[in-house]
Amino acid sequence: MRPQLNLKGVTGLETLISGAYLAAQPGTHGTTATHFVGRSLSDEEWNRSAPAEMRRVTLVAKGTTSAVVDSPVLYRGLNVGRVVARELTKENHSRLTLEIRPEYAGTLQSSTRFWQVPATAVQAGPGVLNVEVANVQSLLRGGIAYDSVGSESSGPLPEEFELYATEVRAKANSIPIQITFGNGQGLLAGQTQLRYLGVPVGLVTEVKPRRGDILVTAELEPGYEFLRRRGSHFAVVRPRLSLEGVTGLEALVSGVYIECVPSAVGELAQRFTGESVTQIEPPEKTGSLEIILTAPVTRISMGAPVYYRGLPVGKVARKGLSADGRSVELMVEIEADYAALVRQNSKFWDISGIHASVGFLSLKVQSGSLESMAIGGMAFATPDNAAMGPPARRGTRFELYANPRKEWLRWDPTIPLKKSK
Repeated sequence: MRPQLNLKGVTGLETLISGAYLAAQPGTHGTTATHFVGRSLSDEEWNRSAPAEMRRVTLVAKGTTSAVVDSPVLYRGLNVGRVVARELTKENHSRLTLEIRPEYAGTLQSSTRFWQVPATAVQAGPGVLNVEVANVQSLLRGGIAYDSVGSESSGPLPEEFELYATEVRAKANSIPIQITFGNGQGLLAGQTQLRYLGVPVGLVTEVKPRRGDILVTAELEPGYEFLRRRGSHFAVVRPRLSLEGVTGLEALVSGVYIECVPSAVGELAQRFTGESVTQIEPPEKTGSLEIILTAPVTRISMGAPVYYRGLPVGKVARKGLSADGRSVELMVEIEADYAALVRQNSKFWDISGIHASVGFLSLKVQSGSLESMAIGGMAFATPDNAAMGPPARRGTRFELYANPRKEWLRWDPTIPLKKSK
């Protein structure tokens, strides 16, 4: 078959990309042979020569579809039929009727999945532009593709097949998981990947707001069910530019993605709470101290460092509003090696940005690290010996001050540290 141009239009257009090909139709009688007489056949003649016993299949698309009457039906890249009818159901879903050529009727199984080949499959995201075209015919009017998923079955065919939006969704076999994020920026259904150790292991299939958060539905590829263990971590990796450099740089090229860190043990679950951070890290070592700081308002962000005598000893793990909505709460994790430094009477203050104080004939400017200027940070001090109080316990609440008092900076306690091995 070759491209042909006449007064009725253009036929065989897909051969401009795929090249000329031989289309075959099996004989109905006679013995096998090795020599045949060929001929040139236009698309119109090929369609007219199709047998009357076409196999009809009904599809229902819950979303939108670009397929129209005469859109091609593809099986593993081979044109095996066409769309012959399209209508709306009572639920306003699209119902498509396909005709499959009888010689390909055996490719239909109860495990068959159908998916859309859009008129032009374009997916755009941060740093990503993918354009997929199955063939020229589907480029012009869309199409439908299908294949068997999982083990083939000889059971009866369903009365209606579901038409999936993408091939990835059609071939997904795992039970979907749901992840709640506080920020859905950059998350795209059908494009955002789930990754484990940098390898794509799943795909986001739906993104929708729910009760002030973003609910993400995702499906994992076969073999990665261990990522569904309760306690597993899921975090959105986005590119971030700060004064210390760029993190999440690969997301500039591949787009925003969700990094997965599996729990070591635990039963399988379907619902998780994700983290909207620029870079996921393994869970903290056991023994870290979690405390809560409150402030009327603060620009300190998640991931901001916590300093003791200029040394980073912890970080801000979460940020949110108090139960009454009148203050900001920061959940801080102090590394296990330095947990003993935090006492009941410790004082915390904000070191974000640049602080200036003006006195008589003097100007004093103080600034923290470049990191604290970009995402904020805090420092703390502990009173001398007897005044320090007992060690702080998990969940102890402290006030976050805007500036330190002069006496706090003079505190010099002796606190033995228990270093982990």
